[in-house]
Amino acid sequence: MAGGDQNRDGFKDPLRMPSYDEDEDEEVDIVNFSRKTPPGGGAESDAASTKALAGSIKVDTDSDAKDLFVTVDNREKHSGNFDVYITYRVTTKTTRSCFDNSEFAVRRRFQDFVWLRQKLTQAHPTHFIPPLPEKTNIRLSRFSTEFLDMRETALNSFLNRIAEHATLSFNESFQIFLTAKAWELETHRRYAKGLVSRVGTSVKTTAESYRLRNRSPEFTTMADYVDQFGQKMASVDRISQRIFKEQIEYQTDIESFAPAFELWSDSETDVSDILHSIATCLEKCADTTKTENVTQMDEFAPVSKEYVLYADAMKNVLKKRDAIQMEYEQCLDELNRKKNEREHVSCLTFYI
Repeated sequence: MAGGDQNRDGFKDPLRMPSYDEDEDEEVDIVNFSRKTPPGGGAESDAASTKALAGSIKVDTDSDAKDLFVTVDNREKHSGNFDVYITYRVTTKTTRSCFDNSEFAVRRRFQDFVWLRQKLTQAHPTHFIPPLPEKTNIRLSRFSTEFLDMRETALNSFLNRIAEHATLSFNESFQIFLTAKAWELETHRRYAKGLVSRVGTSVKTTAESYRLRNRSPEFTTMADYVDQFGQKMASVDRISQRIFKEQIEYQTDIESFAPAFELWSDSETDVSDILHSIATCLEKCADTTKTENVTQMDEFAPVSKEYVLYADAMKNVLKKRDAIQMEYEQCLDELNRKKNEREHVSCLTFYI
């Protein structure tokens, strides 16, 4: 073992490095960020702490031990009086006694998934709630097949991560989401509307007016780690989007060059074979570039975006944890103030 930041396979933790110069180019920064090894000191203990946190998470891959299976598929497009929307079929199979039946099949809109996440966040403020996919995509239309495929896959992952969670999967709102009829769920959604936003505003106001005094070093380290990770993944996402745009332009240019060389070969008989070979090569390059672009947007881009969303979700959890500690410290301050007032009154009574 070469150290706390490098395992036996030679992988180096990209977050264990000194702070970087914000004026440097993003691409150079990302490369340096992935290559640098930090100096000695507290890095090993920080890495050990991170590994201990990761090691405490156990994933049960035995399907026989699972008692709740959820699938999102079979999307349908609906046209209402004022809008057009997509619904997804949510199929549930379970052996849990808290469910009335063993199988359920309901249809849910994206806003229903948003409601579920809000309810889980409200009920479990210190638990990490998996993020939802983005509502829109600047590159794709909201009703395009590619965008809907990506969203359906992401929503399926979202529900399965909740279903596999030892605490979240037993939440009452999650059970309502999986089993309730459309009108029943709408009733629950209207009842809870606006509550989460009011709570969020209250937390923000408290955070701006109060500063933590006794924050645990463990949470400070975790917050710094997540913050750096979120910044780096956001940079990776922005750079990948820029590369994709340039690759699309490059593909368009190559596709336009190939026919031109093909026509040129017809008029230049002396070098027609050479020009024809160049045109064929350009066509192959265009096909290869197109394949790379599709792979990047189908496999790499969704993963990098999901990492960004996960980092944001973890930041929100840590902020809520800080808000709870703020409330606790304020209660302690108020308790000490009351004690001092009582002692002061007792002293005055003694002298009188």
